[in-house]
Order: sequence, then C-alpha cells, then structure tokens
Amino acid sequence: MVKKFADYSDEELVFACKHGDNDAYSALVGRYLFAVRARAYAYDKSEIDFEDLVQEGLIGLMNAVKCYDSSFGASFSTFAYLCIDRNIMSAVKKTLSKKQIPKSALVFIEEKSDFESKSFDNPEIALISKENIDLLKSKITEKLSNLEQSVLKLYLNGNSYDKIAKVLNISQKSVDNAMQRLRKKLK
Repeated sequence: MVKKFADYSDEELVFACKHGDNDAYSALVGRYLFAVRARAYAYDKSEIDFEDLVQEGLIGLMNAVKCYDSSFGASFSTFAYLCIDRNIMSAVKKTLSKKQIPKSALVFIEEKSDFESKSFDNPEIALISKENIDLLKSKITEKLSNLEQSVLKLYLNGNSYDKIAKVLNISQKSVDNAMQRLRKKLK
C-alpha cells in the first residue's frame, strides 16, 4: 500500500480516486484485495478459474469507486462488498448460462422417437411413458408459437443460439427471447 495514504479513510481514498489519483486507487486495491480474494474463493468450485473470479471482483471494486455516493448513507466498504459480490456472481451466472449441454445428454424429439418404440418389461410403464410423451407433444403444439417450436426443435438437435439464429434468419436475442418464453410455457 502507498504509505502516504495509510491514514486516509476509504471515503477519502475514493474521493482522491475520482479526481484521478492512481496511487489512491492502488492503496484502495491493497486494502480490499484480501476481501476480493476471500469472496472469489467462495465461488472457486464453479467452472471459472479462481484468478478470473478475483479479476471480476476487482472490476466490481473499480465500479464501486466510480459509483459510490456518500450521500446515500452507506459506508464505502458496505457498498464495495456489495459491488464485488454482485460482479463475481454475475460472472458465475453468465458462465453457467452459456454452458452447453453435451449432445450425448440430449433427447431428440421426432415424429416417432426411439423411446416410444422401445419395448418395456412392464406394460404399465410403457403406457405411462407413451402418455407422457403424447402430453408433452400436445403441450408443445398447443402452447408454443411456430417460431418457438422451430427454435426448440433446432435447440434439441444440439444447435447453438448462433446457429439457430442463422437458420431461422433472426437475431440471437430473438432466439434467446423465444427460449425464455418456451421455458416458461412448458413448466
């Protein structure tokens, strides 16, 4: 930590940072680095590298410095911890939402699926399975628009949002919106 800022409060350091003092920002990072690392460690079991989580936390700290306003009555440390946590959580959620499902785990819905044609030892299970498939198919045709059905079919065939957008000649955002709607409708 820069020695000349050792006696400064966090709020004074933030004020100096906002007025372009890079040494004040270095001193603030020095004070909060342990806390950033501790908060990143809590998410270390996620799919993101620990150092990337620390980086996200530091970006949260930087955002806290930019946005902090003492007139709201909260101390800088409270605000900073909130920004650090939210930035790390956002990165984890974003990474998990982009996680692709392996093609081996996908079940393809076709006119006559392999699942329907399989013979079961127990006729009761076979009947219940067929009824569940028929119910799902009717729910799909009843509740989903043509676009949503097309998006679902392409998605279940293992296509990415980008590929679906190109095939249907729509934007990726439209694909994402259709997926969000159909998830809600099929719950």
